[in-house]
Amino acid sequence: KILGVTIKDGICYLNLSEDFLTLSYPVSEEMVIYSLVNSLTELPNVNKVQISIDGESDMLFGDHILMSTIFERNLEIVETE
Repeated sequence: KILGVTIKDGICYLNLSEDFLTLSYPVSEEMVIYSLVNSLTELPNVNKVQISIDGESDMLFGDHILMSTIFERNLEIVETE
């Protein structure tokens, strides 16, 4: 569930509910994060994304992705035909 979205100075601050951390995803942790980041950076005024959970970003997503990271677009995980 999306709790809030704010864009400032090219950074999209995405606040999600705690459900984001507890749901099971059939893809890698990186794929989950970068599906959000790559989609949001398609917007003309967004270059980076900061994801928080219930307003907090001092936590891990999965085993090793630090949520306080300001993520940039990553096309290396996108498969092209």
